[in-house]
Amino acid sequence: MHEKVSELCTLIPGLKNEIDWRRGETLESRDQCLYKFKNGSSFDNVAARESSRGKRRHGGVIEEAASVDGEILSTVILPIMNVSRACLDGSVHPEEPLNKS
Repeated sequence: MHEKVSELCTLIPGLKNEIDWRRGETLESRDQCLYKFKNGSSFDNVAARESSRGKRRHGGVIEEAASVDGEILSTVILPIMNVSRACLDGSVHPEEPLNKS
């Protein structure tokens, strides 16, 4: 993931300016990356394994989807992104069509 973010920062200089590069905010290692933005949002990588069960994310991209185990994808990865959509004030309305599982 680090290589992809570096490539994107080269292609889109504005993206590099929006990432909070201060020590302890953006973390990059061999197996895990966490990029925090100046507006408080972040993105990271999640492993397609049982250890990812129970995490919550608002969206995702599945790289090399053909090599991901279908069982793990349907029981672990997709439920991670089943998070109710919040309004601007932070409240959640159950009658919102996008909040229906």
